[in-house]
Amino acid sequence: MVDAYGLRAIDIDIEHGEFTNARVRLRVVAALAQVQAARPGLAITVTFGTTPTGPDADGRSLIADAAGSGFQPSAWTIMPFDFGVPVSDMGATTVAASEGLHADLVAAYGESSAAAYAHLGISSMNGRTDEADETVSAADFQTILTYAQANHLARLTFWMANRDRPCPTGVAPGNTCSGIAQSDWAFTALTARFAG
Repeated sequence: MVDAYGLRAIDIDIEHGEFTNARVRLRVVAALAQVQAARPGLAITVTFGTTPTGPDADGRSLIADAAGSGFQPSAWTIMPFDFGVPVSDMGATTVAASEGLHADLVAAYGESSAAAYAHLGISSMNGRTDEADETVSAADFQTILTYAQANHLARLTFWMANRDRPCPTGVAPGNTCSGIAQSDWAFTALTARFAG
């Protein structure tokens, strides 16, 4: 597929049952290591969920397996939402989760702090998540952007451009609107300011 479409980057999003299965995690790492060896110029991003303080045991295992096999993606990207616990400040919580990932990368790869940041990514939600107590405002995303810029992260993105606008009256947040008070394209404009 990489050759057929002339891809320059791929994003592997590992979720739910696949993420919690140790054998599957090992297969993913082995497959990505093969792809990287065959196509060294291809940017590979590995995206997965996180806790408010960083990757859980499965996430740390995935990183350790990758480091042990010599596989280092262009970015380890966390999705800092759907935590399952009340979160009042999604900006600060995203920074805390990212710092947890940073510490895990330093430990697993034995790399410098700057090198770990250069392999760290964030894929935030924009607006209301599907958890009633989680909302990422434009101000929260500004906090995330400031952190990403200060530490020269590998990647900063948000869930969906289609929903980067307020909802019309009577429309619930979903794939077409964010469910928060915001200007049209607020998250897109902030993301455009990120240059690594």
